[in-house]
Amino acid sequence: MRHLCANTRKKAMKGKFIIFCAMALSCLCVVSCEKTGADRLAGSYTYKISGSVTLAKTSDIQAQTAVMQLVTEQGQMNIAKDNSSNGVMVSWNDIAGDAYHTMATVEGNTISLKSAAKNATVKDGLLSYDGVVTYWGEGELYDNMLIIHLDYRGEFTVGGSTYTIVSSENVECVAKAN
Repeated sequence: MRHLCANTRKKAMKGKFIIFCAMALSCLCVVSCEKTGADRLAGSYTYKISGSVTLAKTSDIQAQTAVMQLVTEQGQMNIAKDNSSNGVMVSWNDIAGDAYHTMATVEGNTISLKSAAKNATVKDGLLSYDGVVTYWGEGELYDNMLIIHLDYRGEFTVGGSTYTIVSSENVECVAKAN
């Protein structure tokens, strides 16, 4: 009888050991299956774009330049994986009503936006001026914050004269995952 109980205990211990090993293995699989690349960045974000651009009169690039602030843009940004390529589509839905998108590539936690066009507004004191800009940029994901440094090129009409963007300083899209 004593021998029979020992065998039963050994079988029970062996069964518990197998269950423990299976659980440990499944935990390792879950931990090692962290999202990377496009899967890691895909999702919805709340964003804000701000910064400044330097403008020069288009007819006289040698003319004196003026630094103007971009009107801050904010709203909902979505990053969707593009299954036909290794990239993503990034779309912005501005709270003021404008919507636009671009394609991007992702490598690790870095996103590189391809060139696209959008409307933008600059302000000089109380006056604001609308224009169409071409933008592109590169950014990095930090925990749940995506920071994209943007480059703008384009033109604005100010007081009947056309001004060209000669540089864009500190234009950033700061986005927090929802």
